[in-house]
Amino acid sequence: MKHFGSQIVGDHIPISSTQQLIASGQTEGEATTTHRYFKLNSAEPLVDAEQTGFVPDRKIEDNILTLRMAEEWSRISGEANLFIKLDFTKAFDRVSFTFLWHTLSSMGFPESMIARIRGLMSGGSSKVLANQAFSRNFKIKRGVRQGCPLAPLLFVLSTQPLMKTLRKEEEMGQLKGLQIPGYKSVLHELFAEDTSLFLRAQARDFTQVRKAIEKFELASGALLNVQKSLVMALGESANNGWLKDSGCEVADHRRRFKFLGVWSGKGITQAEITERIVESIDRKLRSWVNKHLTFTSRLLLIKHILSAIPSHHLRISKAYKIPVCLVWSEEGTHPAAGQVADSSTPSLSTPGTTHQVI
Repeated sequence: MKHFGSQIVGDHIPISSTQQLIASGQTEGEATTTHRYFKLNSAEPLVDAEQTGFVPDRKIEDNILTLRMAEEWSRISGEANLFIKLDFTKAFDRVSFTFLWHTLSSMGFPESMIARIRGLMSGGSSKVLANQAFSRNFKIKRGVRQGCPLAPLLFVLSTQPLMKTLRKEEEMGQLKGLQIPGYKSVLHELFAEDTSLFLRAQARDFTQVRKAIEKFELASGALLNVQKSLVMALGESANNGWLKDSGCEVADHRRRFKFLGVWSGKGITQAEITERIVESIDRKLRSWVNKHLTFTSRLLLIKHILSAIPSHHLRISKAYKIPVCLVWSEEGTHPAAGQVADSSTPSLSTPGTTHQVI
């Protein structure tokens, strides 16, 4: 569910804890074999390096680092560049089956394997439960359902045509990304459906990339939410008045937004990022301050809280110490955010301390 308690059916996301295997005549063992082959032998070498989602040995931190490097280089060089954060509406749910089969075929997947995947994905139906009553069945004609083991892998492959199109536009000189010395040349990066673009701050480049995205929308069934997409000028931002007519939100120096779970914005400092992360974790735990919890209860609470926090946030010392203090305090009391930096703060790495990995 995208919006909790919403009365609009479109705000609810269909999920699938298991895929229908009987319809395709495929056994569970065959499905497992297909999944293993697909993951180990096919996904990684076929997915471009710019896609870091659901691919082994690729990390979300790489996308975040690219934005930081692009900001810093644009500031130092004085170049006028753009960072564009695209928002695709219900990206997983809108993937066209026909587009997906064509994509897999063009990437060299055996027809027998595509037929198996088609058997798993096609022919399904769903119904809506509302007011303790079910609607009539309706056929599923598109989308990869969240909860299906194959869904993430199929989705990242469905993004390949978009990346290929953007790369071709760059090779033809229609687009130009950022050349960061000592790092890499970057035009686009993706983490699953979270797509970011790095362009010259020129109206021609922006128009060209919009045309490329429109072609992808027509072919794949994707839908770009222009109003929720965001553009941020990097470096020299003069003569960017045309951005106001782009339809996207234009981030000024006061605007703060989350990029892959990390606070970002023009001129944002590491101290501000740390403060926002610490405040977020502190806010989640504040309601438990005066409750006397057992050690086991504290472990369960922290495990629940941490599961909703991006792992790279916990690399910040202060953010890490807050839940640690709650677990190891004598009565389960919660320290204030300002207290966690004290040198006497207990740590899981303290010599002689026995602890359980959460």
